[in-house]
Amino acid sequence: MNTQDIRRLFTDFFAERGHRRVPSSSLIPPPDEKTLLFTSGRAENGQLDLFVSTRGRTGEAWGKPVNLGPPVDDPTAGDFALRLSLDDQALYFSSNRQGGFGSSDVYVARRKSANHPWGPPENLGPLINTEAY
Repeated sequence: MNTQDIRRLFTDFFAERGHRRVPSSSLIPPPDEKTLLFTSGRAENGQLDLFVSTRGRTGEAWGKPVNLGPPVDDPTAGDFALRLSLDDQALYFSSNRQGGFGSSDVYVARRKSANHPWGPPENLGPLINTEAY
């Protein structure tokens, strides 16, 4: 099975369960990863939201996805296009939440370590976010 087959299998699996396809979303975590962060349209609010699924060790099945929830995920807005920093302490994502500079802004939520909760997200400001988007 090649990478394209894996991606198709992955996206078909979630599409069959009511998720929207989001072409730019991260699809496949590294094989030794125990935490999978992803964007999904499965939320009841009709928006894209941020979810996490975990597993005990490599090779085990992923657990049931859980919405990241407040303070990171805004239940009244779309949150999407997330990327985790290499040290697992910063989560960058886009959102169309209120108070931004454009239609969608880039935010970062931080935590002390992978064992700590996420803090409230911060807008990266007008040098990164503009009225144009």
